[in-house]
Amino acid sequence: MKTVTRLLGVLLAGSVLLFTTTGCKSDQATLLRQAKITEPQARQLALERVPGGTIREAELEEEDGRLVWSMDIASPGTKDLTEILVDALTGEVVSTEIETPEDEAAEATEEQAAEGGTPWTATLVVSDEPLSTSGRNDYFILEPGYQLVFQGKEGREEATLTITVLPETREINGVSTRVVEERETVDGEIEEVSRNFMAFGTATRNIYYFGEEVDEYEDGQVVSHGGAWLEGTAGAKRGILLPGKIEVGARYHQEQAPGVAMDRAENVSVNESVKTPAGLFERCLKTKETTPLEGGTEYKYYAPGVGLVQDGNLRLVSHGLTK
Repeated sequence: MKTVTRLLGVLLAGSVLLFTTTGCKSDQATLLRQAKITEPQARQLALERVPGGTIREAELEEEDGRLVWSMDIASPGTKDLTEILVDALTGEVVSTEIETPEDEAAEATEEQAAEGGTPWTATLVVSDEPLSTSGRNDYFILEPGYQLVFQGKEGREEATLTITVLPETREINGVSTRVVEERETVDGEIEEVSRNFMAFGTATRNIYYFGEEVDEYEDGQVVSHGGAWLEGTAGAKRGILLPGKIEVGARYHQEQAPGVAMDRAENVSVNESVKTPAGLFERCLKTKETTPLEGGTEYKYYAPGVGLVQDGNLRLVSHGLTK
């Protein structure tokens, strides 16, 4: 369950990605002052080369001494991405390259090695145990009718995310799972609706993640299904969304769908204080999430007896059972 992860990706797709490798790229504010081609202009030029595509990532950077807009574009019917470089001074399309999921993973590994990093290794793995469609641990409630509502501002846009545990179940790869809906809006317009499939480990109290169905919207119409995956399809396997026993430093795969979704998490702290419109929450769990398919790091905060309370600029505004 990516929760706010994909929402932030959608929002960031409309703005410049600000994270860069220290010492390797110029400050983004400086680059923006130099650029003569705006991001919306660059996006239009790039999409002309990939009809029907959706921009997954946009970044202003220096490439071989040239200032360019780098666009990663997904196309329906393929897991490959098209990377297009648009000259930020002239608007010329200077490069078009196809990147496979294997290419992306290799690039992420190379960047990690260049920065002196070590390979990411999970310390928690999926257990063979009885599963239930309902249950809760200290930081996650998988019970029909439970709902979390988040709001926040990304740039100039108001974002709302509503997560609801539905009364529905769905069999995935022979396992009965609970359906958890995520409904995302930006400035009041629907952006994405996903149906996530989860189960509760009765021995470990782990929350297991079996995949998701995704509908991405533009102008009220479904335009793509990016990031969708199910256990048992194309090599995908269940992951641990959140462990039942929290140990600081523990690492675990949340999603294991090669080339599509490979989110992973690490427990950072259990002593965080988080203030949101829904109240002040103490003794919160802080997790660090990364993926070998993309760059960047995201932090999430979970409150005991409540669940997720903050992801980036999105903060909890209400929680509880729906009527």
